Parts: sequence; C-alpha cells; structure tokens
Amino acid sequence: MNALGFIETSGLIAAIEAADTMVKTANVSLIRKEYVGKGLVTIIVEGDVGAVQSAVEAGVEAVHSLRGVVHSHNVIPSPSDELEIFICDETAEKDLKKEKEAEESKEELEDEVETDEAEEQLAFLVKTKDDVTALLESYTEEEGEKVLRSLTNKALKSLLQEFVLSQEQQAGIQKMNKTQLVDLIMSFYKKS
Repeated sequence: MNALGFIETSGLIAAIEAADTMVKTANVSLIRKEYVGKGLVTIIVEGDVGAVQSAVEAGVEAVHSLRGVVHSHNVIPSPSDELEIFICDETAEKDLKKEKEAEESKEELEDEVETDEAEEQLAFLVKTKDDVTALLESYTEEEGEKVLRSLTNKALKSLLQEFVLSQEQQAGIQKMNKTQLVDLIMSFYKKS
C-alpha cells in the first residue's frame, strides 16, 4: 500500500475543493470520501509519500482559501496492510464488480465474434436463389436475415436478378440500400 493522506473538513464544498486540488496538484489517487457526521467529510488519497504530502498541504490551503474549516489532516507514509479494512472496503467491492463486468463483456464479445464468423461463413456460401432458399429452410427467418445483411450490396443485387421482379422493382434495385435489398429478398419468402 502506498502512502495515505487524509483531510477532514466541515461541509461538502470544502471537501470537494480539497479533493480537486489534491488530485490536480500531485500524482495521487482519490481513494474514498467518508461522511463522518455533523457535516464532517473525510477525503482519502493514495500515492507516493512526497506526492501525498504535497497534495494534502495543497488541499489544506485550498480549504483555507475558501474560508472553510479543516478539522484535521494527516499523512501516513507507510501504512500497515491491515488498515485496508478501514479504507478499501468500497474500493475492493468496486474492483470486483469491474472485473466481473469486464469478464462478462469479454464473454459476450467472444460469443458475438463466433456468431459473426459463422454468419460470414454462411454468407460466403449464399450465391444463388437456391442457396437463399436452403438457408431460410435451415435457419430461422431472423438468422437468415442476419446472414443476408452480411452480404455486400453487389451480392444482394446479383441475387435479386434471379427473382421474378416487377419492372418498377427492377428499375429501383440500383438505388436501394442494404436494408431495402434484404427486405425485398425476404418478401419473396414471406409470401410463400
């Protein structure tokens, strides 16, 4: 554990000013704020001994410049690891929560990558109207649409040449975006 610095002030505004000044003045991390009661707020920072010392001094000066009251301030240069129960309860919980969220998002991303790779492989196989028919027979409509959306506009337009289209649809193909192209292809399968 690095050095710890504490400032106890009267009122939240003085505490915010002290905290802001401390983190801007030196290379320290804001560890915790604690509402002690009766308007007292304690700010705790962590960092190298020199940085914490200068941060606490600057924080005290900032509170005095606001005409605020500093009830106490202190620097512990090399705190015992056992002090963590007083200081790092919330920090440890936040770290565990962040780690859990990061792992969950990593798993979701891996699943998404696997799904995207599978869709790309299927899209590589879809080249004709018969391929689209086979795709929609083998997979759900939603999965089929996803695969079609992974195709390029050029491939979708080429596929549409195999379908029986009205003259109006035929003329409008070149101006359609991907969503419109996929919707048009899917409309042939929703009718049947």
